Amino acid sequence: TGTICTRTALLDSRATGMFMDLAFARENGLDVQLLTHPIFYNVDGTLNEMGSVCKEVEVILWIDDHSKQVVFSMIRLGKTKLIIGHTWLHHHNLEINWTTGKLTLTQCLSDC
Repeated sequence: TGTICTRTALLDSRATGMFMDLAFARENGLDVQLLTHPIFYNVDGTLNEMGSVCKEVEVILWIDDHSKQVVFSMIRLGKTKLIIGHTWLHHHNLEINWTTGKLTLTQCLSDC
């Protein structure tokens, strides 16, 4: 829809996917889609405490001059609005300046 949202995301190397708070997506008018096969369980086989993942949204994620079309799974995250997980972090192998909080994508693969 052309909606631009500026938001700080949580980088979580233990999360396997990309997650967005469902209320945040709705508040920003994002086009949320139903999954054909909802996800009820975590990777370790336990039930997801925050409920099933039955919706997703496709967006363009911008970090500085880098953009990538990504799919976020919708869950209730509370105060956290976005989680960027291990798969994305591993693929992009970004550098983090822990003092300033600045992310640099110097080693991004050519398909980005």
